[in-house]
Amino acid sequence: MCACMCQHIQLEWVEASHLEPETKSSDPTAYEAAWTRLRAADGIIVPGGFGTRGVEGMMLAAHYARTHRVPYFGICLGMQVGCTHTHTHTYTHTPAYSLTTSLQCRHLRGLEARVCVCVCVCVYSAFLLGVS
Repeated sequence: MCACMCQHIQLEWVEASHLEPETKSSDPTAYEAAWTRLRAADGIIVPGGFGTRGVEGMMLAAHYARTHRVPYFGICLGMQVGCTHTHTHTYTHTPAYSLTTSLQCRHLRGLEARVCVCVCVCVYSAFLLGVS
């Protein structure tokens, strides 16, 4: 079943790295502003990205969405982050890392307490409707 609702959507951009604990000490104003915007959102969209910058902030956004029952839509890396977070906190309770962020995985090889996984197994269907 599909529903089409013509609604105005207001986007608030939040820099993912501003959600990370390091920003709290280096730039407390940016940290508080980012978390204030995230907490005020009715839904969270996490887009794709490249490299590891901001991935921890994306994980924190996914965690916030899951624990506060806020709708979360991940696109590309955003979906991998959401799947990795869900795997870590729902199934294994040990940190899982996407191979997309393989820089994190390199230092984990040989550690039994952590798991490196490829989250490409997350399959989902998304339907986007255009309204003219």
